[in-house]
Amino acid sequence: MSVEDTRKKLIDIIIKHYFDGGKGNLTIKAFAGQAGISRQAIYRFYGDLVPYATGERPVEELTKDGTGDVGSLLAKAQARISDLQRQLEQLRAMWHGERIAVLTTDDAPAAGVDTPEDLERVRAAWGQLLAQDGP
Repeated sequence: MSVEDTRKKLIDIIIKHYFDGGKGNLTIKAFAGQAGISRQAIYRFYGDLVPYATGERPVEELTKDGTGDVGSLLAKAQARISDLQRQLEQLRAMWHGERIAVLTTDDAPAAGVDTPEDLERVRAAWGQLLAQDGP
């Protein structure tokens, strides 16, 4: 793996840790372990990333110098938010004594029903699901 590939991997680790609620405090040992490199390599070749991993500098700065991608950062944040919303809805249902079933599919409509077009996509997907199950 090249130095630049490793740098991108390290930035991804920092961003994932941040969006998983870490807000810094990632130890260098854990940081290096996740990347599959030594702590010495972190300090020697990627020392500029240490303040982001430990929470001393804001993660958002990583996207300003071209090493990170704002779109990717936002997409990861939205994916994390969607996942948390799904989990919250499941917990609410279980709290009220409802049994839940989870259907995972690769061709599901995007999360959120914000426009009439979204509503039609959901209705079409729901209709297909009901047609598969039969009356």
